Amino acid sequence: MAKKSKFDMMLSADEARAFFGAIPRPDKRKMAMMSLLLFNGLRASEVVHLEVGDVDLNSEWINIVGSKGVRTEEYRRLKNMKSLTIPEKWRLHELRRNSGKTRSIPILNEALPYLREYMRTLPQDSKLVFPGRYGAPMTVKNIESMVKIVGANAGINRVVLPHMLRHTCGSLLAEQGWDMVKIADFLGHEDLRTTRIYVNSSRESLQRAAQTVKLL
Repeated sequence: MAKKSKFDMMLSADEARAFFGAIPRPDKRKMAMMSLLLFNGLRASEVVHLEVGDVDLNSEWINIVGSKGVRTEEYRRLKNMKSLTIPEKWRLHELRRNSGKTRSIPILNEALPYLREYMRTLPQDSKLVFPGRYGAPMTVKNIESMVKIVGANAGINRVVLPHMLRHTCGSLLAEQGWDMVKIADFLGHEDLRTTRIYVNSSRESLQRAAQTVKLL
């Protein structure tokens, strides 16, 4: 089987525009969710476990709690179960937040208005930004399903997954001139080698564009 190109792991700028244009505008929840995935590069699991108290719309920053860290045996067991009860979902949420690392990042301008508008609609007693059934955390598969549908509606001829939106965000930031350290801090990478793909892809994109230019 041929190895996938790194460009298969992200959307082109045209595909990203088509993806975002395919999100139903009346659906404020989905607009906010997809904005955080595409424009802020959040992992699907980070979106699932985002709490209202983690978002400061005044300072325009987000605290992402429990993203990476040493997980307990109980956490791994619950995470690998095919289905969870509501109490088990909350227990998994608690274990994740207590065992992982925290990073604080700005909400980028492209995502901010959609997140602000959506959060105005949340009930005052909502603990989660994107609550699932009975107010409990959704699953990553819920988000994967939504992303796949939007990608198909956008006419993108491959399956779009949340991590592709994250990779797209990293690539777009590199094209905007962000260096590897800033991108790594923003996306929560522990190893700069993970971030290098975005810088390299940006250079290759520039090279491809240069090959088509005719100045005279």
